[in-house]
Amino acid sequence: MIWQQNIGIIVMITNLKEKGRVRALVSPFWAFLILSKTLKPQIRFTLIYSHLRFPNVQRPPTSLILQAAQRKAEHTVQQYHYTQWPDMGVPEYTLPVLSFIRTSSRARTQDMGPVLVHCR
Repeated sequence: MIWQQNIGIIVMITNLKEKGRVRALVSPFWAFLILSKTLKPQIRFTLIYSHLRFPNVQRPPTSLILQAAQRKAEHTVQQYHYTQWPDMGVPEYTLPVLSFIRTSSRARTQDMGPVLVHCR
């Protein structure tokens, strides 16, 4: 979907732990080679820049999606991870959440596809 929809921004609002236990770690990038990853912690969120490569496929592609992905073999994605969401609750104040949404939305450029909201 990242290649098919030309995703450039991924937003994640859930924490990696719930009730002290690590949640299932399903990455939105499990099918790709991660060439580089840069983390930039902010006050209420972490910005993660990932440079991805579509893996080589040994057999001929069977779909137009795979063909398009192979033509553009590398892709950069910005992932905005909101780190202040309370465990098993909701934020007490809305302004920080709205500010996060505004910041992540403004990062999207016209040449990108839609923003992808990813929950672990």
